[in-house]
Amino acid sequence: MRKTLSFILVSMLLVTGSISAFAADTTIPSDVLGTKYETAVKKLVEKEIVKGYSDGTFRPEQPIDRAEVCSIIVNAIDPSDAELNAAKSAFSDMKEYGWAERFVNYAAEKGVVSGYGDGIFKPSNNVTYNEIATMLVKAMGYSDKDLSGTYPASYVAKAQELGILKDVPIGENGDNAATRGDVAMMVSAVSEQIYDKYHSESPEGNGSDDKPTTGSSVTPSDNDAAIFKDAGGAFGMINGYSKVVDKDGSNVVQIEFLMNGETYKLNTDKTDLSDPIKYDGSLYYIKFNMDKTVKDIYQNPNEGRPKHYAVLAGSGDWADVSDRSKRVLTVTEAGASDSKELTILNDAVYYKATFDGGSIDGYEKGSLSDIDAGAKIRAYDVTDDKSAVADVVVYVTKRDAEKYL
Repeated sequence: MRKTLSFILVSMLLVTGSISAFAADTTIPSDVLGTKYETAVKKLVEKEIVKGYSDGTFRPEQPIDRAEVCSIIVNAIDPSDAELNAAKSAFSDMKEYGWAERFVNYAAEKGVVSGYGDGIFKPSNNVTYNEIATMLVKAMGYSDKDLSGTYPASYVAKAQELGILKDVPIGENGDNAATRGDVAMMVSAVSEQIYDKYHSESPEGNGSDDKPTTGSSVTPSDNDAAIFKDAGGAFGMINGYSKVVDKDGSNVVQIEFLMNGETYKLNTDKTDLSDPIKYDGSLYYIKFNMDKTVKDIYQNPNEGRPKHYAVLAGSGDWADVSDRSKRVLTVTEAGASDSKELTILNDAVYYKATFDGGSIDGYEKGSLSDIDAGAKIRAYDVTDDKSAVADVVVYVTKRDAEKYL
């Protein structure tokens, strides 16, 4: 969805008599340069979530109204135009805010905002700090039933927990009108998480806490489609191995295989592993025997001849991430001087490297929101979708890369 009309100020009517149109650019407003707002505003402008005034300013100390905030949050969600236009009319007092009506309708439909019980929204009312904190918490999938305590303290506490208020400690100012600059910092703090919430496989707005987890450990049965579905082979990461006694009384190697957030304990038909397990971000491919034991383990899946496999980033070593705009990463291969853009599939699988003693010791389920400038990745395409988009990403966070690599 092309971002339009974000942060349009009705006060411009007093000067020009009409709403000023904005060109689609990423110019950083002059009055935030060198201020505490610069990083947040720059990030949101580059992602086309907000824009400034036609005179090149942002006016970060001015208040912001309910209609404008809806447009910003919905821009962070980034629905398609079809989804936006399909949202049903929710309020009767949007006539003077026609540009914002579909944003408000969509936000109301998703439970991000609500009206005043009499069919009105009051779009021109200034948003308070308590209100914007509540809207952002709801945009991340939480509702009253997920929180303890009473409004607004329950939502403010959750906003603090989620990092929404990390740069904007509202304290006793919750009922005060929020400034444009503070709203930008609050939205910027969680814009990736909000986007991910509405562009993942899990249902939207279900109130679940979908932070990365290591996944449960399961021993698959013969009819476990998740692990055995792909013609006897599967892609994933090996987190370790040990010797176990199989059903015939033989000592065999059992591997811990991480796939799509689940750790499977899989017996092999081997008494020893000829090649050591490497923790360098390589994706493994395993093939099964008829009895569902692991027959072969490939660190180079091409050797196992799966249906489709391609390395899109990090073919020799970790590739460096210099920027991320939603699901498009700008990456540079090790030793290369030129960067390239890499698109990540909407329902891609993420594996986050974990460290012990300064070295990678395994992987856990990850999230796109962890991958920002400074991270390192290896990205793979394992589905024959006729387009060069990554559907498996192994990564080291910026913090861990700076500390260990």
